[in-house]
Amino acid sequence: MRLMECDGDVTAERLQGLVDGWACAHGRPVLPVIMLDGVSPTVRDAVDRLTAHRSGGARPATLCHDDMMPAARPGVRETRLGARLERLRDRLAARNDAWWAEHRDEAPDGLVPCPGCGSRVAAARCGAAHGWRNHCPVCGADMRPRPVRERFDAWKREYVQVREERDTLRRLRRRPVFTLVLLDPDDTDIRIGWES
Repeated sequence: MRLMECDGDVTAERLQGLVDGWACAHGRPVLPVIMLDGVSPTVRDAVDRLTAHRSGGARPATLCHDDMMPAARPGVRETRLGARLERLRDRLAARNDAWWAEHRDEAPDGLVPCPGCGSRVAAARCGAAHGWRNHCPVCGADMRPRPVRERFDAWKREYVQVREERDTLRRLRRRPVFTLVLLDPDDTDIRIGWES
């Protein structure tokens, strides 16, 4: 069995051209390349998928993770995203601080109205021992001003988005993806590469 590997981001036209060039050079028929759905977790699984989908009318191809290649060093983008995550973590840590304890002078008459149930709670008791923090002791609604709540929500959404992007880069760095094509299913031993 002869296989050919290419970068994971190779276009379908480029892949077809490479396979056609190999077929012409080795006297094999020119057949279309059929890309299988999904990404195989290992090279062995990719080879098994390709042999299961071999046919005389097409050459199957699949994406697979290179489980034999050592992990690369973090790139510039991943490093910057990590630093950005740290800054967002520091901002989000302030969510748990008693907001009205630091802004008592902004409460009219020293009482904070609850947006949920309408009760009024003393700002002086915010953050105190056996007092309340950022939520109403009656109904549990968040009593911080709406702009403060919206700012924390925006930071949380940004944190989740940046973390997902960083994790994707980390996963690709640790297990790069490449394309594997079944060129000749009748060969007796498994050979990955261009020649031989």
